[in-house]
Amino acid sequence: MKLKNERCTGCEACVSRCPFGAVEMEADEKGFFYPKILEEKCTECGLCERICPIEKPLGRGKFTQEVYSCWVRDSKLRLESTSGGMFTALAEYVLKEGGAVFGAAFDEGFCVEHICMENRKELKKARGAKYVQSRTKDAFQKAEELLKQGRKVLYTGTPCQIDGLYAYLGKEYDELLTVDLICHGVPSPVVFQSYLKEIREKYKAEITSVRFRYKKPSWSLYSMKIDFQGRKPYICSKFKDPYLRGVGKNLFQREVCFSCKYASTKRVGDLTIADSWRYRAYERESRNDQKGVSLVIVNSPKGKQAFGKIRNGLFVKKQSIEYAVDGNPGLKAPWPKHPSSEAFYRDFLAGKSWSELGRTYFPYHPPGVKERCLRFAENYGHMVPLPVIRFLKGIQNRKV
Repeated sequence: MKLKNERCTGCEACVSRCPFGAVEMEADEKGFFYPKILEEKCTECGLCERICPIEKPLGRGKFTQEVYSCWVRDSKLRLESTSGGMFTALAEYVLKEGGAVFGAAFDEGFCVEHICMENRKELKKARGAKYVQSRTKDAFQKAEELLKQGRKVLYTGTPCQIDGLYAYLGKEYDELLTVDLICHGVPSPVVFQSYLKEIREKYKAEITSVRFRYKKPSWSLYSMKIDFQGRKPYICSKFKDPYLRGVGKNLFQREVCFSCKYASTKRVGDLTIADSWRYRAYERESRNDQKGVSLVIVNSPKGKQAFGKIRNGLFVKKQSIEYAVDGNPGLKAPWPKHPSSEAFYRDFLAGKSWSELGRTYFPYHPPGVKERCLRFAENYGHMVPLPVIRFLKGIQNRKV
């Protein structure tokens, strides 16, 4: 028996559900994991093929989606989060209800995998964006076990992982709350490990933490931050850091991501969270202060109920689905594959250094005057006095 791998997202539902342990995940040369049938254990029951969610239709039934821009009122938590702190707000609510939370976290070797968290201190492991594909491993089984015990479960992940969880479970659970992310495609684990290896060698120190979205100088103009043992951290702007530039150019994402069926306003999670890009507001209490703004799309009655439970701890501004799509193209169509992606992999697998790869595939060009002005406005626009903003807005809207 042979599974079709070309459209595989790596959700691992087939591995998790096989009762004979006849499916395992194996990495290809690009570092992405795909299911492999162990012929000596396989009974050819076909369950692994039937459970695969990739060919099944999307949609959570008839529900009018609600869209919000929001952030937690806890300023410290907001700064520690990728955007506005929505993951932690939802996670803390579920933990207070005696539930458990599943999310993506680094292991000791900075590989990303889904873990189960059952206390508030553990949440920092899953807080923050992870720009590399996460392994599911035994997370689906653990979630099912908790649900069968009647406990609440919050499961967060990419849409394909959430769809994989539903396929694995095969039934609805009232106590399950799912949150999907608006995804930019999942980058290669082996590419990320290579990047970290070169950073270690360059700085001659062990890495203690990695943050892909360090809010310096700001939320939208973020940096890569890597902390070391015994020396100052590496902090590099998203415009200069080679890994972030490669992710942004779609050079080393999983192949199926470029034809992703989940890149749509039809969502699989009860809630969808992302950055609320292009957020604008002119009232002082709701202005974009560049500390981070979350986008929340409510996709189901269960999601609406959960959002209502945490709403008092948030600043909330109602938006439209058109606003959400405008700031997040991944709600409209998959991100396009970079024309040089295959050439990048050839050079990467041939052993070229990140310095060489950077010069060829994502060279840094200092910004011109116009770009510097735009970045300055994005960073410090919230500090401009309101009368000046209203005056400039009036000029912009004045009929010629």
